[in-house]
Amino acid sequence: MLRTHNYRDFGVCQAVKLSTLIVIALTMQAGFGV
Repeated sequence: MLRTHNYRDFGVCQAVKLSTLIVIALTMQAGFGV
């Protein structure tokens, strides 16, 4: 495992997961009318 490449991929993966969770949370709030 190359730490540099894995670190960058890990960072991108984490960013994608966070953005996805935020979108889901906003969608749920909009659905519930909160």
